[in-house]
Amino acid sequence: AREGGGAPPSLAEMRAAAVRAGSLVGVVPVSGCRLSADLTAAYLDRLRLSAAEVSEPTLQSLCRLQAAHISLVAYENLDLHAGERGAPLPPPRLDPVASAERVALRRRGGYCFVLVDAFAALLTSLGFVVSLHTAGVGESPLAPEKWGNHIVLLVHLGERRFVSDVSASGRRVRCAATASLHGAGGE
Repeated sequence: AREGGGAPPSLAEMRAAAVRAGSLVGVVPVSGCRLSADLTAAYLDRLRLSAAEVSEPTLQSLCRLQAAHISLVAYENLDLHAGERGAPLPPPRLDPVASAERVALRRRGGYCFVLVDAFAALLTSLGFVVSLHTAGVGESPLAPEKWGNHIVLLVHLGERRFVSDVSASGRRVRCAATASLHGAGGE
C-alpha cells in the first residue's frame, strides 16, 4: 500500500517511476559490448535485414529491428526446463556476445535476459545508445518480490527515449514505446 493509504501503485506507475528515476539500482548503460562485424552481419541476416535498411540509429531503424526480432526470434526457456534428452541444462551464459551468438549463429531464442542482452549488443553495434533497466512482469499490481524478474532496454535517440522489449512472452509490441522523464506512453 502507498504511504498514507490507498491502492498500491499500478505496473504502469512503477514503469513510469523507473523511467523518471533513470538511476535506479539495476540501470546499466550499455556501451562497451559492440559485436564483431561478422557477428553483427549474422545477426542482421537472422533478422532478414540488410545493413543498409538499418544504417542509421533512428526510430525507423529501431522499429524495423524490433519488429523483425519479435517476428523471428522466439521467447523460449526450454533449456531451463527440458534441456537435451529431458535433462535440464545450466542456464545460458548472460553475456552480450554469448547471447548474440545464441540468437545469430545457433538460431535459438531465449528468455528476457538473453534476448534483451543480445538485442542491446546489436543496437550498440549499430550506433544506438541504450541502457538496460530492471522491470517486472506478472499480475497487476505486481508483487514487490517480482520486481526484477524482467529486463527492458531504454533506447536514447537524442533527447527522446524509447522503451524496447523484444522478450515479453505475452503481448509483444512491434515498435518501441516512447518514454520521458515524466512518464511513459505507447505508440
